[in-house]
Amino acid sequence: MSAGARWRSAEEQRERDAIWEPKVQKCQTRLQELDRDRQPLEWAKYQEDLGRCLWKLGKLGEALAAFESAIAAFQTAGASDDSDGQWCRARRDDCRRALAQLRAPPVIGFLNLYSLDLQADEVIAFGKGLGNSDYIEDYNVAIEYRWAAGQDELLPQLAADLVRRQVAVIAATGGIRCILAAKGATSIIPIVFSTRVNPVKPVWWCGVSTRSLIEMQLRLLREVIPEAQVIAALSNQNDPKEGDLSSLQAWAWGLGTQLDVLYASNDRELDEVFTKLNQSRPGGLVIVANAFLVSRTRQLVDLTTRLGIPAIGSLPFVKDGGLMSYNDSVSSSRLMGEYVGKVLKGDNLRYAGFRGGVPQSEIWINIDELGDERSAFHSPLATEFEIWINMKTAKTLGLNVPRSLLQCAKGVIE
Repeated sequence: MSAGARWRSAEEQRERDAIWEPKVQKCQTRLQELDRDRQPLEWAKYQEDLGRCLWKLGKLGEALAAFESAIAAFQTAGASDDSDGQWCRARRDDCRRALAQLRAPPVIGFLNLYSLDLQADEVIAFGKGLGNSDYIEDYNVAIEYRWAAGQDELLPQLAADLVRRQVAVIAATGGIRCILAAKGATSIIPIVFSTRVNPVKPVWWCGVSTRSLIEMQLRLLREVIPEAQVIAALSNQNDPKEGDLSSLQAWAWGLGTQLDVLYASNDRELDEVFTKLNQSRPGGLVIVANAFLVSRTRQLVDLTTRLGIPAIGSLPFVKDGGLMSYNDSVSSSRLMGEYVGKVLKGDNLRYAGFRGGVPQSEIWINIDELGDERSAFHSPLATEFEIWINMKTAKTLGLNVPRSLLQCAKGVIE
């Protein structure tokens, strides 16, 4: 079973069967009632519908036979030059495209900076988004996964491998480095991505700034530890989306908090940070999500637990035993799946500004400046953010999490 296909549980498959099996039976019953020679047009329509229903159920062999019959029937019914004939020929061509897709399903390239074990929820959401666009992995679309396991230097090689594979579209997930690697590998294959910074400066910017995200994380952490006078922020100074976070220190003073900014981009620097935290023992810690720090989730959980420091970080962090997380929801991955489906269908995507969520998410685009990039980039907008709280860790740390915060949480781990 492929990585993304894991989301299709037995229950979900039963739900799919419950929807489409009755429609298959209806089409088959109606086809038995119709006379193909005397009612070729209606017979062809039900034969096409049967093919699409069988396709939804994953019965590809039967779907192929149904489409082939529908093509022949539409060919016969569309022999005239009147409006019915033109409509029949258009439906015939639709069936031919479906048939071609069944025989040689399109391939999606999935490029990610992390690893499957850290991105399982995102892969599940991506698969469901594809399903919303009528694409099911291993049924009518294939996905080539490429994982960098936190080693961003591997991304150009992985992106080039997807291009050699001649994928139909690349989903660049896991940060701006993935986007730039994909962009550097091709100027022809469409790239779908979601990010908080501008990957084609100064043309494109999507999402919320990292600073706004950290500000919200700091506010949430203070809800749990209002008495904390010193909070540390751990970041990666080499990550292009983060940059210098020292400007946040003045803002934190406005909240009555001293913010100590620490940086780590490799294991040696992370060990030094561990030593500093052991000495200073801040009241809390904000861990900025990036490739290196997310790949060291287990170490960070062990450190904060051993030192008794309440910390907010990524979703893998809180699920592994950290206190809290506040990040883009997996709905952005679902939305990416839907957009990939739109690209595969050849939809003419439009771009617009949106408002929603806290902090505000926006997308700005200057079409006139895109030039050759016009068809190369499609960016879904993620406006939803999720709070996750690990109550087992909160109890271990002796913290009382406000009821108002628990009510806002997407997930509470007991």
